[in-house]
Amino acid sequence: MSFSDKYTCCQLPDLGDLYRTMIEQSRDGIAITQDGRFKYVNESFCEMLGYFASELLEMPGSALLTDRDRDRMMNQHFRRMDGDMVPTLDVTTLVHKDGSEVIIEMSATSIVYDDRKASFISARDITDRVKMQADLEKSEQRFRELTDFLPQTVYEMDTEGRLIYMNLAGQKAFGTGENYTGIASGNGLIPADRGRLEENLRLAMLSGSTGISDEYLAIHADGSTFPVMIYGTPMYQDGKLIGSRGLIIDISDRKAMEEELRKTHKRLEEINQLLEQKIDERTRELTETNTLLLKVQKENLQSRFDVLKQQVNPHFLFNSLNVLTSLIKIEPDLAEKFTEQLAKVYRYVLENRDNELVALSTELDFLDAYVFLLNIRFLDKLKVNIDIPDHRKSAEVIPLAVQLLIENAIKHNSMSKKSPLVIDIFIDDKCNLNVVNNLQEREARITSTGVGLKNIENRYKLLNNSDTEFIKTDKQFIARIPLMCDKAKTR
Repeated sequence: MSFSDKYTCCQLPDLGDLYRTMIEQSRDGIAITQDGRFKYVNESFCEMLGYFASELLEMPGSALLTDRDRDRMMNQHFRRMDGDMVPTLDVTTLVHKDGSEVIIEMSATSIVYDDRKASFISARDITDRVKMQADLEKSEQRFRELTDFLPQTVYEMDTEGRLIYMNLAGQKAFGTGENYTGIASGNGLIPADRGRLEENLRLAMLSGSTGISDEYLAIHADGSTFPVMIYGTPMYQDGKLIGSRGLIIDISDRKAMEEELRKTHKRLEEINQLLEQKIDERTRELTETNTLLLKVQKENLQSRFDVLKQQVNPHFLFNSLNVLTSLIKIEPDLAEKFTEQLAKVYRYVLENRDNELVALSTELDFLDAYVFLLNIRFLDKLKVNIDIPDHRKSAEVIPLAVQLLIENAIKHNSMSKKSPLVIDIFIDDKCNLNVVNNLQEREARITSTGVGLKNIENRYKLLNNSDTEFIKTDKQFIARIPLMCDKAKTR
């Protein structure tokens, strides 16, 4: 038996070919019942319930009804047959052949079939639609139950801006209770903010924006105001815009924190200004004290002029001893040579401190030992270039003058392997000994008292009233001291 044979073993009354085709091919289930039994069923009706037409024609219509619907539906059928006015459209549940239930939307009306009254039934399976509706209602109920636990206000509004849902937090905050339906959403804000909210919502809905967020001032249930941030997003159903849903968050705590931070920042700025003022005052006091101290030191140094002349800076001794201590541990052989040169330096000091003049050659021998110690201490950060011809070495110079000039250059200039301090020592045409160093002054250096240079200047004046010359340019510091060249010239 073909598929068509299974479902067309009953015949329609003579309705004409057009109506016959429409009924047989209808997607809705079509059935005719008379005396409580099926007289005709179309293919869609059979498919809906899983029966062959022959099976349905052999069973009463009531057999398809569930126990809960049978009495109601049979009562309506008999009343319809008696000519009473009963609803033509109803929803009922039929039992599928496999035992499952099929929810149908049924339209029934009285007709005459074979010269007797019968019911013409049109049925549509709405099981999926009802299930979807039930799932949607269940989802909405779950959504509302969940939102009632939130401390923030959750709202829904229609396209006209009227509330259709507000959770418990919102009902409490705005004092609406459960009677919020239909209230304009802007009523919970101060008048100045209502127009802005309505405009933002309108623009968001018109543009299909994914959401809006802005800050407003809301009115609490007790009449007080509090700042809120409103977040909203459009709601759609079956592709149609039906309103907006979002959150209203009380940002009072955040605003209070921002205000507290602002006040704290202001207090910190005031404290900072006060500290800067105190620091400036203390700096001036320290500067004045330091200036006075330097003046006293200068006067003291001047009074001890004779004692200071020809003495090597004690810091040099301390630094040399520190270097020696390190060398003894890591390079004993170099430490031994370092000790010899250090002894040579101080032997020279002891032997010549009372002399007014010494031969330049003697001073240069002393400088070899002194520079050796400096090179060990500063490694490649210092370069001392001595370029004095042999025939000039018989000239005389005051002892320790060159050492003081080298020490002065080291004291006032920075040095590194990348930018070493370079000191050139040579004699010019006027028989002046030149000690020239590149200028790279220390960024934070002690205010110079000029005692070392003054020492040399005064010693030359006391000796033969000779003038010294100290010149500072943008790139160099030049020291010129006169030599006693008579012996050198006569050679």
